[in-house]
Amino acid sequence: MSLSVNGSVSSPESIPELIETAKDAQNGFVPMAICGMACRLGGGIRSPEDFWEFLINKGDGKVEVPSHRYNVDAFYSPSKKPGTVITRHGYFIDDDLAGLDGSFFNMSAGEIERCDPQQRQMLEVAREAVEDAGVTGWRGSNTGVYMGCYGDDWADMLYKESQPSGVHNVMGQYDFVIANRVSYEMGLRGPR
Repeated sequence: MSLSVNGSVSSPESIPELIETAKDAQNGFVPMAICGMACRLGGGIRSPEDFWEFLINKGDGKVEVPSHRYNVDAFYSPSKKPGTVITRHGYFIDDDLAGLDGSFFNMSAGEIERCDPQQRQMLEVAREAVEDAGVTGWRGSNTGVYMGCYGDDWADMLYKESQPSGVHNVMGQYDFVIANRVSYEMGLRGPR
């Protein structure tokens, strides 16, 4: 393994010294490298390679709202009527978000059941990113996983439950928990 700072390549033993030099040179900012990637995007994109091919081929993942997502006919209105949507299309991830291989994580079946599908998927994608980087022994390390997601569909559905129950409601339904869940479950401490 080697690290390059200002064009010089060094051995692992000199990495702490290089990091300190880089901190001084960059006003306290530690240089970091993106070493692995993983993704799930609309249009059937399940990897960075899929995404690259999608871009090269000028793909478009726009599709009519799948019937298993919601009844677009019940909500569509081109006149912008309150409570409606003005499009019949969107960009949807095709994966079945109901499952999660819990053997990789310290979550009970009940916790997984109450978990936002975005959390489940982000756990899997974060693990793929670390594996793509070739990192081993990441638990407790200064490794970080940076992610982006959008949508509160799961929380919206849970608000409609007439008798919500369970100790996992808060940790399972809000988007602010996703990055924290990944850090906790994978034991990541992020770059320092």
